[in-house]
Amino acid sequence: MNFAQLITGWTAEAIKVLYDQSIEPKSVQIEKTNPEFKGDFTLVVFPLLKLSKKSPQITAVEIGDYFIDNFTEIDSVEVV
Repeated sequence: MNFAQLITGWTAEAIKVLYDQSIEPKSVQIEKTNPEFKGDFTLVVFPLLKLSKKSPQITAVEIGDYFIDNFTEIDSVEVV
């Protein structure tokens, strides 16, 4: 399992815990981060907004905080 696959599973877990909604990990969109930004992977939050019922910024911060609090493999999260 590669790191991007781990992130999709962690995102599904975060969605369940934070918003009491279910999502299949395979439907989570992960992209390589654009070189102008810091990081290796980008979680595309726009498709998750119908589950969070919040703005893109708030959704990204909440999921990012969940990652930092629960997964030691994540060093930092940048919301852009």
